[in-house]
Amino acid sequence: MTATVIGRLVEQGKLNWTTTIGEVFPELQPAMHADYRDVTIEQLLGHRGGTPTDLSADGLWARLWQHTGTPAEQRRTLLEGVIGKPPAVKPGLRISTRTPVIDHRRDGGEVAGQAWEDLMRKELFEPLGMKSADSEHPDRPAASTSRGGMCRVARRSSR
Repeated sequence: MTATVIGRLVEQGKLNWTTTIGEVFPELQPAMHADYRDVTIEQLLGHRGGTPTDLSADGLWARLWQHTGTPAEQRRTLLEGVIGKPPAVKPGLRISTRTPVIDHRRDGGEVAGQAWEDLMRKELFEPLGMKSADSEHPDRPAASTSRGGMCRVARRSSR
């Protein structure tokens, strides 16, 4: 789903496949590990961005699950928690397991000027006629229809 929405933003000229993390988040560059500054959207979507496979080592994953702020704040915490450390593998060289991080989701929402959940709904769910789709975490109720955590799509009911 993420790659499809990012692809639509590329088609619209709002992003390029070569757009880097440093370009999307210039305000974070002072705290960003230098190896992440030039990682591109294409590398992230191709699992070659160097992101870690395990977020539990320093307690980041636990902090994210206990986070009480908005989904955008949670994604920002994740982003900052990852890009401030060296990549798990050298970006661009080999496949690293995707961590829901450096958030291509945030990249797209930041560039499009709207919440990721709203962007996902507008660019993917609605054009496909997906009325049972939402972007809420499956284990937590949403505060509103435009705020959610991880994207999921409800199963189709059998007829």
